[in-house]
Formats: sequence, structure tokens, C-alpha cells
Amino acid sequence: MKRGRMLASLVMVVALGMALVSACAAPAPTPAPAPAPAPAPAPAPAPAPAPAPAPAPAPTPTPTPTPAQPPKVITWKAQSHTPSGNPMYQGLEETANFIAQASGGRLIIEVNPAGALVEATKEFDGVHGGVIQLGTGAASYWRDKFPAAGLFTFTVGGLSPMESLYWWMTGGGKELLHRMIADYDVKAFAGEITPPEIFLQSTVPLETLDDIKGLKIRTAGDDGEIFARMGASVVFLPAGEIYESMQRGVIDAAQLSTPALDWSFGMQEVADYLYLSGVRQPADWSLFFVKKSEFEALPDDLKRIVEAEMEALTPRFYGWLMTRDIEAMKNFKEYGTNIAPASKEIVDELVRQARIFYEEKAAEDPFFAEVIHSIWDFQKLYRETWERL
Repeated sequence: MKRGRMLASLVMVVALGMALVSACAAPAPTPAPAPAPAPAPAPAPAPAPAPAPAPAPAPTPTPTPTPAQPPKVITWKAQSHTPSGNPMYQGLEETANFIAQASGGRLIIEVNPAGALVEATKEFDGVHGGVIQLGTGAASYWRDKFPAAGLFTFTVGGLSPMESLYWWMTGGGKELLHRMIADYDVKAFAGEITPPEIFLQSTVPLETLDDIKGLKIRTAGDDGEIFARMGASVVFLPAGEIYESMQRGVIDAAQLSTPALDWSFGMQEVADYLYLSGVRQPADWSLFFVKKSEFEALPDDLKRIVEAEMEALTPRFYGWLMTRDIEAMKNFKEYGTNIAPASKEIVDELVRQARIFYEEKAAEDPFFAEVIHSIWDFQKLYRETWERL
């Protein structure tokens, strides 16, 4: 027990000593202050909002297009050499209608019958003078100006209708005619070519050459001079005057045209006799002709339309009229007209006198000679290959 107390006292002494030692030791260094915590990184600035897109500029208003101006309308005046209702007049009307359609109404041709604007058969002068812009008619109506004009309508014993057309197109005929009319403000197109004409319609029988002597005949071509050499009394009248002249006895016989055209003129009412032959006038050729300066002033497309429609008419009219001729011959028979072939005696003498006439004229006029020999050479060339075209 004593020993225990001593151990406890010893422990206390040791603890006291240690406390004193601790109290006398150098003061402990001030502990380093704890490092300031690193400031939290500033949040990244929010990106600036994207600028609002600038408003799209208002579209520039499309300018209102200026309304297209209506095409300029060109108007021509035309005159046929025949009365209204005649097949040749109808051919001109049809051509005018086709030109109006093809041009979209930009070229209008006002069609008038013979005598409406200029004297009948004087359409060439009317076109040259600007009274009309389009005329029709046989070149033989121009013989007061050009001695060779009749050759461009027909020659006795000459070219058939199709031979005439191709002589015009490829044999130099068109060029020769335009040389002839070069001093005039006129341009010509083939126009209307018909089948052979009636030889003659007459109030009296025509069987021998004696029947021709003193006969009062209306005709419009070189055949008039040839009949005169055979003893006939020849006059020229516009087609529209033939009916009344025959009715009144001013003339005894007349050359007019093909059966269809003669029927349309009422010839069956004034002529008892109808004689047929393709020799006197193998074709009836009615040209279309325009005022050259006004044609050349047209826009190119209108020029082409006019040319195309006038060229298209020629074969179309020929076929159409041939059909009408067949119908007309039936009508003449039913009417009671005396129909017969022309007398061979008369036809042969007409051909003989025609050759003399043409050769005499050719000797007098170099241009006449050039034209008639062009026709004869073309005819010979074709008929050496084919009997007839």
C-alpha cells in the first residue's frame, strides 16, 4: 500500500515537470495562414445574343409591263377584172382571206369587182398609180403599152396550162415579164391559170372559112389580129359587156373563157352555138399584180406570206376550175346549147395565120422575138419528151 502511494506521487511529479518544460520552451511558430481559397472562376460571360436579322428589304415591285401594242394593220385595196361571183373573182377573194389568216390580221385586202375603183381591164394602171394595191387581169390587156404583152396570156397553138405555169416558173417567163414592165411600179405573180378556153360562142353556125368573113367577134388577145386576117371584124370589150352586146347584136361571136366562166356570165342565154378546141387559146392566164413599192415596204414575213399564198393559188385554182368546167359542160348540154368541135378548116387556118403573125411581130420587135422564141423553145423541149404536159 505504501508502495502504491509512492508510485502515484512519482507520476504526478513527472507530469508536473513535463508541464513546466513545455511552459519554458520557445513559442511555437504561428501557423501559416491557410491559403485563401482560389476564387471561383467568374462564369464565362453569356455570349451576346445574335443580332436580330435585319428585316429583308421589301421586294421592288415588278413594274407593270406596258401593254403590248396591237400589231399595225395594213390595208390594201384590190380589184378583180371580173364581176363578183365569177370564179376568178372568188379566187381573189379566197387568196385575200388566206393572207389575212396567215398574217394574223396584219394585212387585210379589200376585194372589189371590175369597175368598182378603176375602169375594168385598167387594173394595171390603177396599181401603178396607187389607186389600188392589187389587181388581176390578162397581160393581153396591156398591149397598148407592150407589143409582147399578149404572149404572157397565151399563144395560138402554144403552151398547155401546165406548160405555161412551168415556163413561168423555170423557163424564164417570170423574168421576161418583169423586164417588160420594169418602168412601172408593178410586181406580178402567176395568179390564175385555167384549162383551155372555149374556141368561140356564137349566135350563128361556124363551119367554114366563109363563116368567119364579116363575123363580128369579141376577143382580147393576139388572136383578134389573127381572126382579122381571116376576114373577121374584131372588137375588144370588157368581159362584163359581152352578154348585152351579143344580146343586142353588136357582136355575133365571142371569146370569153372556159366553160365554167362562160356559164357564170350567162352566155348560154345569148349564144346558141358553142365550139370547142384547145388550139385557139390553150390556157387563159390571169395574172395577179401588186404595187411594187408597197409590197417591198412590207415586213419580210408579210412579203413571204403574200408570195406563198399567191403561188399556192395557181395550181389549186386550175384543179378547182377544171372540175367546174366539167359541170358547166353538162349544164350547157341540158340547156340545149349546140355543142360541137371547132371546124378543122377554121382551126388549121387560124394556126397558119398565127405563125405568120408571130414571125412578123418578132421581126419588128427584138423583145417580142425573145419572148416568142422562149415559148416555142420551151414547148419543143417538152414535147420531144412528152406529147403534152
